[in-house]
Amino acid sequence: MTEPKRIPSEVPQERPHHTNPFLDGFRIKTRPQRKTLTSDRRKGVVDLDTGEIEETAELVKRVPTDTAPFIKVFSDQLYVVLGLSHAGVRLLTIAWIELSRDPGRHKVSLSERIAAQHANEAGGHLSRSLYFRGRKELIARGIIAETTAPNLYWINPQIFFNGNRLPLVKEAQSAA
Repeated sequence: MTEPKRIPSEVPQERPHHTNPFLDGFRIKTRPQRKTLTSDRRKGVVDLDTGEIEETAELVKRVPTDTAPFIKVFSDQLYVVLGLSHAGVRLLTIAWIELSRDPGRHKVSLSERIAAQHANEAGGHLSRSLYFRGRKELIARGIIAETTAPNLYWINPQIFFNGNRLPLVKEAQSAA
């Protein structure tokens, strides 16, 4: 049997972690994006050819957005999820459920009790041994890492995230 693939960044062996070990050297590709500015104040547009002022309240482009909650799983890291055992997939799914409740954070509460509760709500069962095997695998594969608080784990934002990762990049750069 071949060794499962790990994510590119190595997780320090120090446990528990006082800060998210996955943020060390964390970078993401970005592209410029235009933002539309709006204002309730009286604004105008000047025609540069004629000098004529045209009054306008705002310049806005309305774009439909999806209102359903979601977790971003980054396609270049899907092989990490694909290689998980049944226990790993079950616990990762429970981590995603927990993470979906509070967008933007990079820690997830993943106690045995919380995991069993989510499994029960889904009409399933999560045994104690399945929970511990899944947790051990997620840590070993670099998907989560222990924090200094009990049952609280750092998530690896290179694999999945709920929200905008740019503040994490700024946090990692300011800590360096």
